[in-house]
Amino acid sequence: MSKISTEYGQWLSEYNWSHIVTIRLHYRLTELSAQKLCQRLIQGSRDVVRLFYSVEKDRQDNMNHMHLLIESNDSSLSREKVAKAAGLAKNPKAISFIQPADSKEAVSMYATKSIGRNDVYHGIEEKGFYI
Repeated sequence: MSKISTEYGQWLSEYNWSHIVTIRLHYRLTELSAQKLCQRLIQGSRDVVRLFYSVEKDRQDNMNHMHLLIESNDSSLSREKVAKAAGLAKNPKAISFIQPADSKEAVSMYATKSIGRNDVYHGIEEKGFYI
């Protein structure tokens, strides 16, 4: 991990993340498409109050995937709920991983591990406030 990714991880660990999610689509995410997907997710779910996303390159090919840290009021947040809110209801398998966050520190460090490398996009979205 680089110094910048470590510092991002430390900063993000101050938030109350409830879930970690991985999204893999059948097309390559751009910076704009990642941001729009996250805005749809936060606007489409009444329970998601904040999220952080990081899009990183796959190791084996030219595709990428997105890690999300989600702060939600819904402890039973599911693949189907995330897919529906993000506009991916026809493809819920695009939510390839979802799990409650056991450790805010661990999930924050994992989601930020690639920040500072080429082709890594990241951002944070909050209910009613977009950065």
